[in-house]
Amino acid sequence: MNGPELAAAGRQACLAAGFALGGAYLLKRLGIDLLRETAISLLRGSLQIAAMGLALGFLLRGGASTSIPVMAGMALMAARIAAQRLKSLPSRHSIAIVSIAAGAFPGIGLALACGMISFRPAELLPVGSMILAAAMNTVSQSLNHFVPDLGRRKASIETRLSLGATVAQATADLASAAVRAGVLQQLNALASLGIVWIPGLMAGQILSGRPPLLSACLQFSAISLIAGATALSALCAVTLARRRLFDAKEERFRT
Repeated sequence: MNGPELAAAGRQACLAAGFALGGAYLLKRLGIDLLRETAISLLRGSLQIAAMGLALGFLLRGGASTSIPVMAGMALMAARIAAQRLKSLPSRHSIAIVSIAAGAFPGIGLALACGMISFRPAELLPVGSMILAAAMNTVSQSLNHFVPDLGRRKASIETRLSLGATVAQATADLASAAVRAGVLQQLNALASLGIVWIPGLMAGQILSGRPPLLSACLQFSAISLIAGATALSALCAVTLARRRLFDAKEERFRT
């Protein structure tokens, strides 16, 4: 990339960031103050993606031995990010990493086993990162629904427990709603695939010269794996959070 192209890309990035800040400012005027968080996220994201762009040039030239450590590092960072918004949940970091791994790694493993991708960084990292990111978002969304809802309905849940219900029975409706909230976005993405949006993976494959139908099959497979991974991650996250928040006798919340 030459100097003028880099300068143009920088201007475009600044314009896009300004658009995001404008939306956050509008929300602040309406009483929803996310301006500072948006600004920090934009700054952090820009630095991270720039560093990743520099690193990818090295990683994509590496062998399969570089893929697994990078994916493990991505998984740890995903868990850390997911846990940041769950400060009221005990053991949130361990719950996040186990839940993300429970969904993402079987999906990635299936992609490798069926030959959809190989261990080469150029194949594993793009698809694997998509699955990890989706699992991370699902865990965050599910727990951000489940934990506050438990707090708001603490009295009614403890009443059910005192009448002989198990934790699973007393919290079944909340758990179901939380899992649904976590996976609904990916189900919508799968339902609208090719009609409302054309994913970047498919577009990149076509631009690189791969036949469109084969690119479409790869994209459908990736989105399907993401849907399965998010379902597993959401279920695992809600189950682990429920076990952590209630005592072993299933009689009351942990203090």
